[in-house]
Amino acid sequence: MTELLINNKDAFESYRVKMGNGFVDAIDAPADYKDYVSNESRLENGKRCIIKDRKIKEREVTLPFVIIASTRAETNEHKNELLNDIRDGCTISIPIVNNYTYKLVPVSYSSYHVNMKGNLCSLKIKFLEPNPTDR
Repeated sequence: MTELLINNKDAFESYRVKMGNGFVDAIDAPADYKDYVSNESRLENGKRCIIKDRKIKEREVTLPFVIIASTRAETNEHKNELLNDIRDGCTISIPIVNNYTYKLVPVSYSSYHVNMKGNLCSLKIKFLEPNPTDR
């Protein structure tokens, strides 16, 4: 069974990418609520709060990826393919965990490391999930 799908493509077959440590915990974490609506009046004690039907905030999530290749050139090739394919936004699914399709937009790259042989690369990408309820 496919472990990870990026833009509906098997991540390992397409980019030689696997999920890094903490990937599932990060992507599956709940999003925060937006602030509730309130009104504070000098004519009333306390304040009025509307907490019914609270909305969810957008969220940022940092996902660790591992690229496994034979050579440094192959590592760079797969890294560049991945970054090009997610540049304008992407969908990520983890069929072995749940049926969600996360719609994400890359924001920045927080960590990048290639081992001495050049065949193993770790990459952390920070994404924005504009609407966590749309999965």
